[in-house]
Amino acid sequence: MANTEIVTPDPSNDKSSRFFLVSWTNNLLKTKFKNVRQMGSGACHCQIMDCVVPGSVDMTKVKFDAQSEDEYRHNFSLLHDAFSSNGITKTLPVEELIKGDFKSSFEVLKWFKCFYTENVKSTEYDPVKARNSHDITPIVKAPQSGECNLTFSFFD
Repeated sequence: MANTEIVTPDPSNDKSSRFFLVSWTNNLLKTKFKNVRQMGSGACHCQIMDCVVPGSVDMTKVKFDAQSEDEYRHNFSLLHDAFSSNGITKTLPVEELIKGDFKSSFEVLKWFKCFYTENVKSTEYDPVKARNSHDITPIVKAPQSGECNLTFSFFD
C-alpha cells in the first residue's frame, strides 16, 4: 500500500451529469454501463479504488459477475476494508446502492470521480488487466416504482 496521504474529496461543487459519470466510468474502466444504477454490485467501485490506490483491493476476490445481494455485499465489504486500511472514513449507503437507488448511485459515483481526480498518481493503470480480463457485469433489476415498463406490439 502507498504511504501517500489520501485526500477525501467534497463533491458538493461537482456539477457532473449522470451521463458524464457513466461515460467517465466506462472510459476509465473499459466497461459498457448505460446507467449509474447498473453499478450497484460494488465491482466498479472496488476497481476505481484499486486504480487510485493500487493494491488496496485484492482484485482476485472481487466478484465481477455478481448478480445477488450477497455477492454485492461481498464486494462492498472488500471496498470497506480498502477504505479502512487507507484512513478513508466515507460511509457508503450500501443497501441503497444494492437496490439500485438512483440518487445514492449518482452521489456515490460523483464522490468516486472527485476521489479519483484528487488522488490518482498515475494514468498507466490497465483496468482490463487488473481484473484479469473479466467484464464487470451490470446489475439487472426490475424497474422500481415510478418507472414505466412498456411493451409495444405492432400488427400488420
